[in-house]
Amino acid sequence: MTAGPALRLCTRAYRALPRSARHFLREVTTGRPFVTLSPHLTIAVHWAFRRLAERAGGGGPDLFAGAAYYEFGVYRGYSLWYAEQISRTYAPDNFRCLGFDSFAGLPSSESDGAHYRRGDFAAGLDEVVGNLRAHGADFDRLRLFPGFYSRQLFARFAAEFEFPPAAVCVIDVDTYESCLEVLRFMHPRWRPGSIVVFDDYNDMGASDEHGERRALREYLAEHPGLRVTHLRDVGHEAAIFEVSSV
Repeated sequence: MTAGPALRLCTRAYRALPRSARHFLREVTTGRPFVTLSPHLTIAVHWAFRRLAERAGGGGPDLFAGAAYYEFGVYRGYSLWYAEQISRTYAPDNFRCLGFDSFAGLPSSESDGAHYRRGDFAAGLDEVVGNLRAHGADFDRLRLFPGFYSRQLFARFAAEFEFPPAAVCVIDVDTYESCLEVLRFMHPRWRPGSIVVFDDYNDMGASDEHGERRALREYLAEHPGLRVTHLRDVGHEAAIFEVSSV
């Protein structure tokens, strides 16, 4: 078979594939497969959803009701996509998955600049939306909020959108400054039983002077009435906490 007929045969076979399969092949051949950089994060997210569901099934409060899944640090969208998929099993139809990211990578960090550089983990908004759509995400259950985290940005979001309480919140922002802004934004959205997953809590040598550990320590000092309980670590970096009191 000559090159021309062979190419046409391959083209017809490619077009006969389901859309999701065609997208996967494009990802692999272009070196941008739709996978997570933190395999432990999907384990932590699933564990959190299941814990809340088991609590509700055992007669405890249903923390999915009137609440949402929050994710800060979407990157290419895999863990947000995963959360939206499993929320269909564990949460009601009006449950929402909310993703926040600069879509331009990490900002500069005075605290953690030795570990991360501005622009690390960049993935554009169009790329993320394309990944989510190609893999069947339901945008009636999902919403994205673009921008570098700041008090001003979060105030603008809050003026435009009514944010519900958090059932599960994933914080995958790496740096101290970003994490502290996120925690301050989420403060009025905690309720007893909210689960918080820090993807990089044990990163950077588990130092309380850097990253998400430093941010949580300073945030709790700002709010002495807030109590959180460490539930478990997942992998070498992630840690899961539960809000005990607000």
